[in-house]
Amino acid sequence: MPSIHKLLELGRSSLGRGDYAGALVQADAALAQDALSFDALQLRSRALYLLGRDAEALQALRCAYDALHHPRPDADAELEHAGDDEDAAALHVGMDALETLLALRERHRLDGDLLMLLAELAEEAGRLEIAREAFEELVKAEPHRLEAWEGLVHALSHDDRDATLPVLEEALERFPEHALFHEFQGYLAFRRRQYRQATDAYRRAIELGAGHTDNYQSLAQCYLALGQFEEAMALGRQMVELGEDEVEAQRFAIELAINCNQPRKALEHAHQLVRLQPSHAETYCYKAWTELALGDWEAAERSLRLGFHKALNGETALFELVDYLIISGEYDLALRVADLAYELAPDHPESSAARGKALREMGAFREALDAFEQAASLAPQDDRFQTWIGVVRDNLGDYPGALRHFNQVLSRHPADLWTLLNRGLCYLATDQVDRALIDFNRGLDLDPQDAVLYFWRACTLARLGETDGALNDLRRAIELGDDIVEWLEHEPSLDPLRDHPHFRELLARLENEESL
Repeated sequence: MPSIHKLLELGRSSLGRGDYAGALVQADAALAQDALSFDALQLRSRALYLLGRDAEALQALRCAYDALHHPRPDADAELEHAGDDEDAAALHVGMDALETLLALRERHRLDGDLLMLLAELAEEAGRLEIAREAFEELVKAEPHRLEAWEGLVHALSHDDRDATLPVLEEALERFPEHALFHEFQGYLAFRRRQYRQATDAYRRAIELGAGHTDNYQSLAQCYLALGQFEEAMALGRQMVELGEDEVEAQRFAIELAINCNQPRKALEHAHQLVRLQPSHAETYCYKAWTELALGDWEAAERSLRLGFHKALNGETALFELVDYLIISGEYDLALRVADLAYELAPDHPESSAARGKALREMGAFREALDAFEQAASLAPQDDRFQTWIGVVRDNLGDYPGALRHFNQVLSRHPADLWTLLNRGLCYLATDQVDRALIDFNRGLDLDPQDAVLYFWRACTLARLGETDGALNDLRRAIELGDDIVEWLEHEPSLDPLRDHPHFRELLARLENEESL
């Protein structure tokens, strides 16, 4: 007897050939083996719809909803054999049902379960407007349905923080003891830099039973933002005591202690981390990080050498630490670690690249270019290093050379967001504003949640005199990325906006939010 996976494959093939009756036969054969297979149920619903049997198609989709909301322990088994790309398989699992629901919605009024299924699948597929509309309709039809409110708040929070707030407030009025809504409240307040409100919301969520790691980490970030270091440290200790994921808790406790300028406390957690995971490269990265915070380069070097020799792929500890130190602004230390990486693994392209990153941050662009070119020579097929070469040539003012490298990469990987961004910036630097706009538009088509792309498109639109579009993009960039606020003051491309009343209103709102 063919396996369920083979039957589904045959059914999809029949569907593709227009043999809808054949697809239905294969779907029913699959369901005879597993009556709760979501994939088989959505195939059946698609075939029935295409055969004009709407009522039966809707019933199959109701069964699919039940299967999705009452999963078995082996619910992921279908995906394990669906192909090497599990993400693509997961998307395919929902797409047939989503398209069928959208088509049936044109002719039939969907009940609550089918609206829920439509909204969930649309959100999973990134079709947020459809998800939002379906959740809104469901909330109106069944205002006491908790999962509908959860879905609506979640769908809105992807895309529109301002629209989320009143919906969230209404949800909290209806379900004041539901921890998830307090989590959302904390998240939105944090993104608006209203850290005291965020602190209260996360505390309430934890009191209501949502004491998982993410909430503790978010609450600790609130304390850090408020400068309440003792409270942050106490929370780190609580996380370790909870033992939900001790390794992750120890790592986070190290980060907290370093950010709170208590490196000795960080070292205590680092020693415990070594006991828990003595063969992991990242363990030695964290330990060396604490030793550097203590100013003990010799101890840090010993830890990194030990990690290099003891851990599988131990060189990654050095590369990760370079990145941590660069983010922290410790460029001299980053270069020392990068030099050690180069000493221990001179033939590894990432060793040269690590030196290049540190040197670039220090303004040593010529030396950085040499380092990235060496990395590219060691890994000629890795286009990341070609893009880095382009970035440094841009820093040196060699714009034609930078564009050659960006174009070379994009000719092979046209959807490479990082390279698109950097080529757009190069076009902007050379006053090729229309070309920059094309690259930023393309990037946002590929990832509509990228705050940096929104910011630079706003700068481009400002230079083109498209004030309304620039202001809308700035608002979106700020919603998506906390760091964007710091860029507003000094970016010269935004000068055309500075006297505009809406720009001044935006700055005033941001200042007001931060003061709350």
